[in-house]
Amino acid sequence: MGNFAMTIARKKLGIAFGALATFSLVAVSALPVGAATTPPTCAHQLKVVKTAWTKAPAGAKKDTAKGHYDAAIADHKKKDDKGCLTELDAAMAALK
Repeated sequence: MGNFAMTIARKKLGIAFGALATFSLVAVSALPVGAATTPPTCAHQLKVVKTAWTKAPAGAKKDTAKGHYDAAIADHKKKDDKGCLTELDAAMAALK
């Protein structure tokens, strides 16, 4: 009887570890690579904002965003990533 109880306990433990491993794989694969650890770069955000700006309808919001985008490019050329990202955030806010 002791061997039978141990076998059931091992099966339950195996099922629990299998479920945990499966859940972990699904949770990890749902995140893009480096999503939680890599901050956005100015170069990448420039592309994102330019795409959003290009798709936006003409008007005052688009003109305001263009000013922030141009300032972000100037900051990027000066290697001022903080200023660049700040201007890009302002550009995205202007487009909303």
